Amino acid sequence: MTDTNDPIIKTMVSAIFDMGYYKEIRLVDANKKELISLTNDKSVEGVPSRFIDNLPMLPITAESEIRSNWTIRGVVYVTINPSFSYSKLFEQAKIKLRFSIRCGFWDFSSIVITVITVDIGIIK
Repeated sequence: MTDTNDPIIKTMVSAIFDMGYYKEIRLVDANKKELISLTNDKSVEGVPSRFIDNLPMLPITAESEIRSNWTIRGVVYVTINPSFSYSKLFEQAKIKLRFSIRCGFWDFSSIVITVITVDIGIIK
């Protein structure tokens, strides 16, 4: 990378990072000098801590080399933010629980109605 203070590089990395899907983005040059490091330490909102504690998700870091011809100019490291996964998983768990409770209620009520109608003599 010719100019490590290039505002275009910082703007592009910041624009991607500001979407919130990433926990960390780091840009390192060929000499292992860190050029850009952005970190998001946002906690998961609306999800109980016991849910997070019982379903640990380790964030994965991917890396990609930045090349010019055959020369490595730098490496970008991207770590995902698991908070979105926890939020979506918790929402799905709530929906499934509500559905299961409703289905269980209807199953139970149909059994009760059947027993009552048999006892009364409507169904033989």
